[in-house]
Amino acid sequence: MIEGKIIMGKKNQKLAILVALIVASTFTGCSNKTAEQSESVAEVGQANATGEKKYVSHLTENGEGIAIVREARNLSNWDQYKTPLIEMPRYNPEDPHSVDFRLHDVSQLDLTNETENLAHVSFDSKTKWPSADKMPTDFDPEKIMENGKNPGLGIRALHEQGIIGKGVGVAIIDSPLLVDHAEYKDNLKLYEEIDTTEDNYAQMHSSAVASLAVGKTCGVAKGADLYFIGTTSHGDENILCESTCRAIDRILEINEKLPADGKIRVISISRGYGPEYKDFDKLEEKIKEAEEKGVFVLTTVTEDFKSQKSIRFMGLDRIDRNKMESSADYTTAVWYTENYKENDDYFSPATLLVPEGNRTVASWQGRDWYQYDSVGGKSWSTPYFAGCYALACQVYPQITPNQFFELAIKTGDILNDTPENTRKDKENARIINMAKLIEELKKL
Repeated sequence: MIEGKIIMGKKNQKLAILVALIVASTFTGCSNKTAEQSESVAEVGQANATGEKKYVSHLTENGEGIAIVREARNLSNWDQYKTPLIEMPRYNPEDPHSVDFRLHDVSQLDLTNETENLAHVSFDSKTKWPSADKMPTDFDPEKIMENGKNPGLGIRALHEQGIIGKGVGVAIIDSPLLVDHAEYKDNLKLYEEIDTTEDNYAQMHSSAVASLAVGKTCGVAKGADLYFIGTTSHGDENILCESTCRAIDRILEINEKLPADGKIRVISISRGYGPEYKDFDKLEEKIKEAEEKGVFVLTTVTEDFKSQKSIRFMGLDRIDRNKMESSADYTTAVWYTENYKENDDYFSPATLLVPEGNRTVASWQGRDWYQYDSVGGKSWSTPYFAGCYALACQVYPQITPNQFFELAIKTGDILNDTPENTRKDKENARIINMAKLIEELKKL
């Protein structure tokens, strides 16, 4: 460890690139249309341009209402989804998505003896499976998909108590969103775009993070209000930090118009930034400004910003994809496990652990479609963390990010990575336990 940063081996560097931020390939080709609405949509110039890219923003006139609808695109024209798979993919540890059945017809495969490979499979609502006599007896896609929706770690028990993030706003800055997915459409209070290219469309990443934060079946804070800023500048380091600053500014502007009992309290950004990026210092100041106004800004590299340097979190995978309620059901996420095993104080300083892998998320391909991801990344743990913070805000509105983190570490469960628990950092790695945290908040 150097200055609290993670040192990765070559293998984990590759995995981090593939998984840590879950920047998956996206497809274009759908149409978009303006939603029926009482307010007009203001198209804010093309002031931001880098190279061949020109960016445009779409904002509502008064900061209210769904501004842009992104329709699900029809994938029937893609040849790779027309031809059924005739050979079973082999799992490759250096490619976590090597067994990928999403949007595939695998009905011609005999999967009877493929339990080991299927342990790493990702699939979705449109995966066409073989008949039951060609499936392993212990593999039930429908059950796996349904269990994957559960946030785990006792979150649904809190929901039953009415702790759902009610009265709390969660903002997300991510790629353009399919706004009318059944998982989160009722939570969505505002959708705008800042710095998007004219040919961009709804993308995988956005629907997933929205569902993990506030989704009605997948989400941690299923009763929270969702405010979403779509952008495609995340792939352009020339304006990445500047664009994020503009999006945060817009969220803070909207927040001023919201009632005291419905403020945005957290912004989830599943994206990493670095000091070498243009305008990183400006983004750092903007994050600090947001915090001073009562809004916690979470990114995948939260600890790299001065005002948040003590807040460090990492992700967990489920050991058994059908078990998720106990902290004993989780282990370190696959993309950094190798380094964790090699470094006896990997989780120094203190690190909060939240789920990310073996989860079901809303699919951007259809309004009632879902996809199961066998592998997660910090892109998935960031909205989970944001949802937890929203729950805490409902119970104790005065809470601050640092207070939340300190309490989460104090009340969290120790990671039982070995029966002996001999690691130097065993006290520092804490799996979030929201039930215990909420009980402590009720005492304040």
